[in-house]
Amino acid sequence: MLDDAVHVLNGAHERKKVDPQEVDAPAEHYVRLFWFTLAFGIGDAALFAVATAYLSYAALNVDLLLMGPCLSVFMLYTFGTLDSEVHGPRAIGLWAALWLVQTVIMVVSYAVRGEAWAQIAF
Repeated sequence: MLDDAVHVLNGAHERKKVDPQEVDAPAEHYVRLFWFTLAFGIGDAALFAVATAYLSYAALNVDLLLMGPCLSVFMLYTFGTLDSEVHGPRAIGLWAALWLVQTVIMVVSYAVRGEAWAQIAF
């Protein structure tokens, strides 16, 4: 046991150098997930915008049905890629963009329907 301790103290425990390409190996697996998430978010936002523009309650109901899976896909991408140096910050930006787009469309939706601004907040 003492020989093992001396061996460790003499530098045998040093870690080998890690190639930067190996550290971010998951990044190449996340590319397809990124494009799928982006397409899903664009499709949901487009459906929401169409429902707002034409005051179509059928399209709005379909969008409300798709919002749950859309949030699930975005959460999967966001929390699943935080370990990636490339896709971690991209995922957080995409998450913020989703909510920014949803907020803008929601405000426009209320304005198009002629509802009072006080009703938007409450």
